[in-house]
Amino acid sequence: DSGRMLVFEAGVQSKLLGVQANLLEGVLLDVGALSLLSCWFESRRMQLLTAYAAPVSAAYFLLNIFYFQLTGAPEMVPAMLLLGAPPILLSLLRLKIFLRDEAALATYAAYLAAIGAAVLGGGLLLQQRAEAHRADIHLFVAVRDHFTSNGFTWTAGLDYPDGFKPPRASGWLGLF
Repeated sequence: DSGRMLVFEAGVQSKLLGVQANLLEGVLLDVGALSLLSCWFESRRMQLLTAYAAPVSAAYFLLNIFYFQLTGAPEMVPAMLLLGAPPILLSLLRLKIFLRDEAALATYAAYLAAIGAAVLGGGLLLQQRAEAHRADIHLFVAVRDHFTSNGFTWTAGLDYPDGFKPPRASGWLGLF
């Protein structure tokens, strides 16, 4: 049932991002997951891989701050900050410990600035596209609220959670 909700949400998120949201999420989180493997090695290359891969997944979480604000879930913002900030801070710390190279740190600072710019650009894109997809956002919020208050029940094959009545589209000029 929760899977159907995730698919429904991915449709709205894809419209806001302008790309297939679940594929973007998969790529960003997989690159970040690579850093979980590379961080165990002491070699300079692996530490660089860790430092450059971890902020990619962090960018996904930080971008979701904008998304959750737009979809009426501000309670998720602290969680996204908690998931997004540590990979960046820990990567910077690891570089300082393992590299001790000012030139590499300057390059890394520029990389982090680019990641930050991408997150802010993505957030602005989400806000810009939100107006065009306002009806989709409202429907998603209504579906999410019904789903969570109705025991998380969504029967296979149904377009909406059990018992959800989608708002009727009004006819010509809203008269019927």
